[in-house]
Amino acid sequence: MTCRTLTVPIQAGRLKLTVRHEDLPVERCLTYATRQNPRRLYLFVSKVLGKHWPVRPSVMRDIHVRLAAKIAALPGPLLVMGMAETATALGRGVAEEAARLAGCDDVVYLQTTRCRLSRPLAFAFDECHSHAPDHAVYQPDPELQPLFRAARSLVLVDDEISTGRTLVELARAYLRFNPRLEQSALASIANWLDADRRRELALLLGRPVGFPALVEGGFVEEPVGVGDEEDGAGLLRLLEDLGRGGGSGLGGGGRLVAGFRRLGGLRGALGE
Repeated sequence: MTCRTLTVPIQAGRLKLTVRHEDLPVERCLTYATRQNPRRLYLFVSKVLGKHWPVRPSVMRDIHVRLAAKIAALPGPLLVMGMAETATALGRGVAEEAARLAGCDDVVYLQTTRCRLSRPLAFAFDECHSHAPDHAVYQPDPELQPLFRAARSLVLVDDEISTGRTLVELARAYLRFNPRLEQSALASIANWLDADRRRELALLLGRPVGFPALVEGGFVEEPVGVGDEEDGAGLLRLLEDLGRGGGSGLGGGGRLVAGFRRLGGLRGALGE
């Protein structure tokens, strides 16, 4: 598909997008908002997750299948992790479909969570731009421990990737747990990383890294009032208001969706 550009207004300014690849039109996949977080004013709001935007289950399933098809050939054992809070169901669906497509039973799904549980902790890490930075990954049930500790491939799933920083922190935390990991994939609906950033992330992990996504491109954030004194004062007031409000305008709580068992080779845990 031909590269195209979009200029999107949000309350905090504008986003200028360059879209290089689309399995599905970007307009079908996401929309945009202003976050109540002065560290990161923009927000990509998914239309296909079933979280913030009404969506038919068949559309969600199609997204899961499309992403799973991009990772199903990775060597197992395959560990798939979904990012809290937004991508927990997305990650689970991708793991289910990857197990079905590959016809294997060595796919394990876990998610990060911000909850404190009584389960044994595997590791924890921070999400720097978030209003609630602490992520935790808990160990799966004992029968899944061998697969969890011996995964050859790691797939980290998020709805969109802007910098890749959080996912790399998660991957590095798992590498300390399993240094024999052979390769990783950062899977997402939308990926905004350029080629230089992708190479940088691969170097940080010291292993091959794939970037399966349905939409790929880049964006530039232009805050309201850039170069304008009056509008700049308005931006300062907005930042002060957001700082008092805290949180993410559309963010959810840290409720855990448990995913501690192995996914089967036909229809996985859904039993379909």
